[in-house]
Amino acid sequence: MDHVKVRFSIIVPVYNVKEYLPQCLDSLLAQTIQDFEVIVVDDVSTDGSKDVALSYAARYPDKIRVLLHSVNTRQGGARNTGIDAAHGQYLLFVDSDDYLMPNMLERMDQVFTSQHPDIIEFAHAWGDRKGRCLRKEHRKAQTVTHETEDRPLLLSTMGPCNKAYRAELFSNGNIRFPEKYYYEDYWMVPKILLQAKKVVYLDEALYCYRQHEGSTMHDTNVQKNRDIMLGTDELLRYFKECGASSDRLLELEYLAVEHVLINATLRVNRIDRNNPLQKELKLFICDRFPAWKENPYLSRLSKKKQMVLRLIERESYGMLYLRYHCRNRITGAVKQILNAASGFFQKKG
Repeated sequence: MDHVKVRFSIIVPVYNVKEYLPQCLDSLLAQTIQDFEVIVVDDVSTDGSKDVALSYAARYPDKIRVLLHSVNTRQGGARNTGIDAAHGQYLLFVDSDDYLMPNMLERMDQVFTSQHPDIIEFAHAWGDRKGRCLRKEHRKAQTVTHETEDRPLLLSTMGPCNKAYRAELFSNGNIRFPEKYYYEDYWMVPKILLQAKKVVYLDEALYCYRQHEGSTMHDTNVQKNRDIMLGTDELLRYFKECGASSDRLLELEYLAVEHVLINATLRVNRIDRNNPLQKELKLFICDRFPAWKENPYLSRLSKKKQMVLRLIERESYGMLYLRYHCRNRITGAVKQILNAASGFFQKKG
């Protein structure tokens, strides 16, 4: 592929996703506009994913490049390799077990041309193991700038894949993903939002997350949650180095409460409700953000997360497990039974 400038660079980190990679790449090739390149970065796969990627690159040499790692660096390192190799004016990240809607790039092109944002964030859908779209997210369509009153710029979803970015943000802000760390999205996304002058939010589900047992959404590693504390320290360093305003620091504080104190505690609690890391997460937040309980954005939390936060404050981790995880498991089991019954009666009918 000639190294010419293109409108979009789509970066796809790959590790042991042989079963799902074809649908992902097919969804990119099926886009309604074709001014793009696909950069597949194989992070030392062992299941044949590399061969799948290379076969696509051989068939579509004008669209797909495959870069091979010799050492596994996790998603963060693979994405960084893609960023460094990209020639696009705008960047997108697609996880290799997910896929795009056919009009994704066309909509990005329209919005970048008409509104000139630094970042576009769009809604997403959730799919099952077979790639069928099950439900769609809805969000408020709006435009936010650093000067917009009463519209926090950083209180976005932390996933990098539901956004399209002006490529210059990464070079001008010296921003990359952390390598060999978990929760790399949380380390990077607040930095890139801090650098953005204008963000456009679309209420259009243009990206489909596939949920399956092998995905990062289904993980039982407790100790990996320590990395999110390291990420918070890195964000505090970066924000202070950039001279972030007090408003942006309050937004960062809220993000830390939500993602460290609430979400990480829930992950640990689901696996081991007696694990001492739960208290460590709480002590960490109280140390880094002594006045977090006064944060004005806490009212944005859902009622469920407010309930979780109250239990965490009281260190009622056994009750948290019963109120949150057991209820979710019972609800999930009931849904499975009802779905099975519905399928049975449909067949009989």
